[in-house]
Amino acid sequence: MNRELKLELERCVPVAALESFLEAHTAGEKIKHKNKAETISKISEIVLGRAHLQEKLELLLGQYHSAGRGALKWGAFDQELSSQTLETLLVQNYGEQLFQDGIRPEVKQKPSLHKARWVDAENQILRLDFVESGKRRLEYQNYELQESTPMKMIHSLVRFTQDKAIVEIRASQNYTLKYQNEIGDILGGKVKDISFTIDEINEIEQRLATSRRSAKHKKLGGDIDTVSVIASPKIEDLKASKEYNRMLGKDDIKDARCNFSYKQKDGRLIKVSMGISNKGSIWFMSDIPEEVIEHVFSVVKLVKGL
Repeated sequence: MNRELKLELERCVPVAALESFLEAHTAGEKIKHKNKAETISKISEIVLGRAHLQEKLELLLGQYHSAGRGALKWGAFDQELSSQTLETLLVQNYGEQLFQDGIRPEVKQKPSLHKARWVDAENQILRLDFVESGKRRLEYQNYELQESTPMKMIHSLVRFTQDKAIVEIRASQNYTLKYQNEIGDILGGKVKDISFTIDEINEIEQRLATSRRSAKHKKLGGDIDTVSVIASPKIEDLKASKEYNRMLGKDDIKDARCNFSYKQKDGRLIKVSMGISNKGSIWFMSDIPEEVIEHVFSVVKLVKGL
């Protein structure tokens, strides 16, 4: 296993998923190492010279490379657009290299498109990687104070559903508007924000079978504007609380935090901690793979009629 793959595994893949991979390929024995680096070192030993295991490991990395903990937001492109038209447009403007190793633009404060690739075999989900400069840092290296400016890489997807193109930005709300505008300019139109009503948040949670642990509500009247509540230890789901529904059930939801269980394709059950806001943002507070994001998007797509 080369150094780059080791570092990417350490950066992106949670230790539980790495240990599960190791257990699956070491006679099923329970694996517990001191740290992630030790687990990766053991994986490196068992995949050595076994191409099929190396391929499985790279697929595991692909599940977490731009997933894990973090926020995402969706917007709808305001014009009809096909996947083939988009690919042709990008190649004309950026060249074939964009779909190969990337074009490595100069890193500036303004977002620059670096790379594009189709995520699925049907060419209906296009991943666009952007780069921009982060905040200037001052930190000690070898006893000397050094200046550095890190590079941020922002991942986004363009999902084609029927005659619509849905743009997914994987970043906090502080970045989404900037990137929606950037992608709109690239596509030659505008990306319209997608938000959630209180009924849509309730339906999304219902379809995901969540337990709501906390919520922030905007009062519809009175002296109090916003109320934040957290479920007591004896309450598993706020939505099932008569007291909660009596006090806040008719008020707008600004955001809610909830948990749900998801059974992965490999049969492993994982617990997902998720937040959802009325501005259309969803964020994951636990390490999740791509298939969880796909599951959540399938529910959002159904609820919003995308």
